Amino acid sequence: MESVAKVKTQVNKSNFLQGVEAGVPILMGYVPIAFTFGLLAKSLNVSATLAILMSLTNYAGASQFIGIKLMAMNVQMVEIVMTTFVVNIRHFLMSFCISKKLGPNVSMPMRALLGFGLTDENFVVASMQPDEKITPMFLLGAETISYLGWGGGTILGVVVSEAMPESMSNSIGLALYVMFLGLIIPPMKQSKVICGISFIAMFISAVLTYTPVLSEISLGFRIVLTIIITSTIGAVFFPDKEG
Repeated sequence: MESVAKVKTQVNKSNFLQGVEAGVPILMGYVPIAFTFGLLAKSLNVSATLAILMSLTNYAGASQFIGIKLMAMNVQMVEIVMTTFVVNIRHFLMSFCISKKLGPNVSMPMRALLGFGLTDENFVVASMQPDEKITPMFLLGAETISYLGWGGGTILGVVVSEAMPESMSNSIGLALYVMFLGLIIPPMKQSKVICGISFIAMFISAVLTYTPVLSEISLGFRIVLTIIITSTIGAVFFPDKEG
């Protein structure tokens, strides 16, 4: 029995380290983005403690950028919750897919822990692995190193922002838009569908913002409506032919 337990421990350790290795590229990508989030929090006069807690407890990537912007604008809490929920609803599908591959023997607390750490990038890494390699320890390794990158990047951004002149930190808000363009332009160049959907989203957002009656809708709900309408148009007129 002791030898079996020892072998199992070694296998778990090996799987964990393989996951860590697979998550290193994610770590390298997360640090600069989380660093930008820390700088942005300072420019919006959000406390360092709150910014760090958002990264450590929410671990929500794009939703944190949206949420912190809405918070700085004193948007109602219900709107912030609804907006982040709609933005992150895709995580239900990703969690379902990974949960099926884990098998029935994984405990609910472990599933909850893995669900918390499951990001888009970790989902992609897991999806590229053979099914037999997708074990709880492998996922835990990849998610742990990624989480440390996101939390560490945020802390670094907050610390650096404290030493920045106020004029420089106030201009960091532009980084959000630059980052968004850097994320959306490459896919737009590769896919006419993504390009079209992006312009549809811009058009809908402009209509909701500048139409006299519709502009009275609060910012949070305008974002939610833009996401829902754009997603519906994409699903109806541009369905995934491989699905």
